[in-house]
Amino acid sequence: MAVMSEQDGAILRGAEATRQAREELTRRIGVVDSHVQSLAPRFLGESAAAFKKLMGDWNAESSRVTGALDEFEASLRAHQSHLDTGEDQQSAAFAKVAARLNGGL
Repeated sequence: MAVMSEQDGAILRGAEATRQAREELTRRIGVVDSHVQSLAPRFLGESAAAFKKLMGDWNAESSRVTGALDEFEASLRAHQSHLDTGEDQQSAAFAKVAARLNGGL
């Protein structure tokens, strides 16, 4: 396994922070949505149509933002996995060279 340093794990910590932020944002969006939806019955006619459009736009934008956070987290995790694979391959290559040096050609 790779030698640990202060920077090791930073990408996974970032991914975890992103996941937590998305969860908190989703929770807060739900609270706001619930409060705003409780106002819906008060609107009639054109104001009801405008309200419905506003809520559609709100839901689309909030989904876009939370989706972007999902993608960012997945990207960070995939990048870390790629780095880990590269480190494992590098370590195996060095071990083979060391074995050859110690055991002769």
